Amino acid sequence: MPLERLKPTWLLRRKASALLARAERDPSPANLQALDGWRKKNARHSTLLNSGDAVLRQSLHLSPSILTEERSRAQASHERARPRFALAASIALCLICAGALYLVRGGPNQPIEAVLLTTSVGEIRQVHLSDGSNVTLDTGTSVRVDIRRNHRQAVVDHGRARFAIASSGAPFTIRTATAAVRLKGGVIDVSSGGADTDIVLIAGKAQIGTEAKDNRHDLVIDAPASVSTNGGAVRALPRQISADWPSGRLSFANTRLADVVATANRYTKVQIGIGDPSISDLRVTGVFKAGDAEGLSKSLAAAFRLRIEKDGRGDLILRSEPQR
Repeated sequence: MPLERLKPTWLLRRKASALLARAERDPSPANLQALDGWRKKNARHSTLLNSGDAVLRQSLHLSPSILTEERSRAQASHERARPRFALAASIALCLICAGALYLVRGGPNQPIEAVLLTTSVGEIRQVHLSDGSNVTLDTGTSVRVDIRRNHRQAVVDHGRARFAIASSGAPFTIRTATAAVRLKGGVIDVSSGGADTDIVLIAGKAQIGTEAKDNRHDLVIDAPASVSTNGGAVRALPRQISADWPSGRLSFANTRLADVVATANRYTKVQIGIGDPSISDLRVTGVFKAGDAEGLSKSLAAAFRLRIEKDGRGDLILRSEPQR
């Protein structure tokens, strides 16, 4: 896209701000898809949205009428639009510069980074945050990050994310619909699925409580540990910790075939089905590539002497071979 490469950065910032504004005011699937589509359209777009650019985010707060302004410009005549555009651009540029200066000198409540992060089906994405932390989003995940001078927080709306928390004076709080997790440093996986939250602490120490008891931490854990919250309760889980998913591999150890298929289906639009209930409890051990439904199906079929059928939607169905 030659014309896209010639556009000045400030113009791309205005477009990015408009898309972010729409997503923040109305986080509908259409608006979130539009934002993600624009990000993937061009490398410059992705850099602007993924960098945690404080100036870009500040422009949202300083120019709340940006969408109205864009509609007005579209309706103006070509002859009169040019001077108006130049004046609006000059004012916006001044406001952005003033906002950036205020961020440098601002108080503890001034946002340093506030960004919405999402992944589509089959995508695993790592993002570097302004405080030195890293967050890795699993497939189909949405996370909102808000970092200020004395405040660090992320909200896992749905899906799973791994946080590598940089040590800082302010604790990092990770919230879901049912849980609040606080830690000053370490590595932690947080999965949000409706009323359930699953937490795997890989390194460090964390305080975990429910949202209903936000000021009372029900449990303090040291790594390695697994915890689940459900129905307002926090409980430790005696189970093996799996830490392989950010690499794009699915690791299973003596796992039911039905559970293997359910996990694999999260990473691909081509679904794997079990056409014969008698094979659901077969036990699977191995490491497989996430998102490769066909490759996994062939491996399972070879290991357990199954046959693969394709239905009208293109999904793959595993069935036991008929007895001879």
